[in-house]
Amino acid sequence: MAPPDHRGLSRRTWLAATVAALGGLAAVPVRAASAKPVVPPDDKRVAARTVTLPGASGPLQAYYARPAVAKGKVPAVLIVHESRGRTDYIEDVARRLAVAGYLALAPDFLSPRGGTPPEADKARAAATGLDTDQVTADAVAALVWLKGRDEGTGKVAALGFAWGGGIVARLAAAAPALDAAVIFYGKPPPERDARHIKAPLQLHYAGLDTKDDAAVPAFEAVLRAGNVPFETYTYDNVAASFHNDTAGGRFNADAAKLAWDRTMTFLKQRLG
Repeated sequence: MAPPDHRGLSRRTWLAATVAALGGLAAVPVRAASAKPVVPPDDKRVAARTVTLPGASGPLQAYYARPAVAKGKVPAVLIVHESRGRTDYIEDVARRLAVAGYLALAPDFLSPRGGTPPEADKARAAATGLDTDQVTADAVAALVWLKGRDEGTGKVAALGFAWGGGIVARLAAAAPALDAAVIFYGKPPPERDARHIKAPLQLHYAGLDTKDDAAVPAFEAVLRAGNVPFETYTYDNVAASFHNDTAGGRFNADAAKLAWDRTMTFLKQRLG
């Protein structure tokens, strides 16, 4: 295998992801929606479908949502799901972004394991068993796929939640083509990866998530040293997954709304 490059992925892995992502897509049936989505699957403002795109580890199933009517090309957002996998909540997030005027792609990063299982515990076990570099390479492939959409401007941000927030941080280190990234309560990356981040970041942390929060100051110090534009928000007295309205007692409506409003402002500033 080729030696690792300075962004933490082997050149072969990066090239494989890039070449694969330039391939086509195949439409497959849309998954069932959650009971009370913010933006229902049949919302007339959104055109959504499930697609298959070539990832670095093989075919990736992904939920693709875009504005049903758009005046010209629009920027895009790549969504990296929690360890629960590509759930109804994640698909709803994609539709929320489409309503806001973005192309939104939510790959199922558990595709190499047969896709997201309906049982959350099985999904978590599968996600935590994935090789982080391989998932990052799949995220690179998805990024390049989005960059190449005819309906897009070519500008792409990444948005990750929890497990996915950690992957987005690694993606930002591996992919200089990423235009911006938003991380919700994700594990900060190792310093060797963080040093290579150049994309502007918006970071959202849960005040009760002491495990990951403890590593945030060191992460911020590396970003400052690299002159990386970033903004950090910590939401007091809330747990990780506070944005996930299907997460029971972990969901916090006030924090979720505030964080989402900040995310929309950031994306507008960075993507146009």
